[in-house]
Amino acid sequence: MNNGKKKHNILWTIVGIVIALYVLSVIGNDNSDDDMKQIEQSYTLQEMKNKSVSFPYKKVAREPKKYDGQCFKVNLYISDVINDSVKTGCDKYYKAYVYNKKEKQEDYDKFVWLYDYQTNDDNLNILEGDVIEAYTVFNGMGDTENSLTGEKTKDVALDLHYAKLIKE
Repeated sequence: MNNGKKKHNILWTIVGIVIALYVLSVIGNDNSDDDMKQIEQSYTLQEMKNKSVSFPYKKVAREPKKYDGQCFKVNLYISDVINDSVKTGCDKYYKAYVYNKKEKQEDYDKFVWLYDYQTNDDNLNILEGDVIEAYTVFNGMGDTENSLTGEKTKDVALDLHYAKLIKE
């Protein structure tokens, strides 16, 4: 009988150790891949200007993995400003549309989630209705769920590092 209790206690000790190791690994692995990408891609404005290329919206939307980590310069119309650090890890994010500078209008077929990771001393305070020249990094698609229908989509998402006001 004592032998059975010893085996039972040893088994519970092993289970406890495995659970403790699992909990420690989860707690120790606090930095997600997204956080690591954000840290790795902290560029100066000049570096962003040198690395950034024109933003090919449809190509990025069609083959997002091909453009992961790519720097883009893009003009955007800001539709909504959302103050919520819980979902994104940044203080603000924006619903934005690609802005055609020649036609002086936004293209409502080209929607972008814009996450504000500006870290310079003269961050632009972006407001609803602004048009900005944005220096960004593409780190994957953003998930969207329609609260009424439950429909889920993936939209282009950009991390904003620098912005210049074009039009209020």
